[in-house]
Amino acid sequence: MKKLKYLLLIFLLVNNVYSQNKISVIYSVAFIGEVFKKRNNAISQNLVSGTKGTETKIKSLEFKLIVDKNKSVFNVIPQMEKDNESLGEKMGKIVAGYDDIFYRDNDSKILINNFLLDGKKINLLDKFEKYKWEFSKEERLIQGYKCYLAKTKLLHLEINAWYCPQLPYSTGPRDFGQLPGLILELQKGDLIFQAKKITFDDNIKLDYDLKTFKTITVEENEKMLKNIRDKYLNQQD
Repeated sequence: MKKLKYLLLIFLLVNNVYSQNKISVIYSVAFIGEVFKKRNNAISQNLVSGTKGTETKIKSLEFKLIVDKNKSVFNVIPQMEKDNESLGEKMGKIVAGYDDIFYRDNDSKILINNFLLDGKKINLLDKFEKYKWEFSKEERLIQGYKCYLAKTKLLHLEINAWYCPQLPYSTGPRDFGQLPGLILELQKGDLIFQAKKITFDDNIKLDYDLKTFKTITVEENEKMLKNIRDKYLNQQD
């Protein structure tokens, strides 16, 4: 009888956790490659010198994913700004995507990348189902949850995503999703996001207003980038 009551209690606790629609995940981030490889010429040596502090800065950052039912927002947890940030530290923020915000609505099939373009924040309406995943039987535990490996490519970069079917949220770091479970670890090239804290809380607020910033399409973004490049090249003449 006691064993039956214990099993019933466990069932109720587990059922209550996974009946909640809102979840918050904190990700650490690390860079496992070299920003610039050392070479025996003055230009490369200057580049190496200029990236000093890049990897340390990346490791100091944390990102948060908020999920409310089928909507999610992923962005950095802001840090206190330093007045004298080095070039390497600034580069670290760029590499990790410090200024990027990613909004996903799986019901409406909307994927938004909010970022700085020519000094202004904009919403880029991106392609929703943009990645073709290859599934592996390889598995591992992350924060006590069994995860499975899925792979894809972004241009020349290898993408490895460890997703958890036990957490039925089809989203993850940055613009990655469309997997049968929450992505708890994502490796994009040499950049790795890994879940370090998972919180279930129906009081969590997903705070993102699509109307706050101008929204453009991928095609419009390409035209704007071309105009910026042309403007820059004309200034060099």
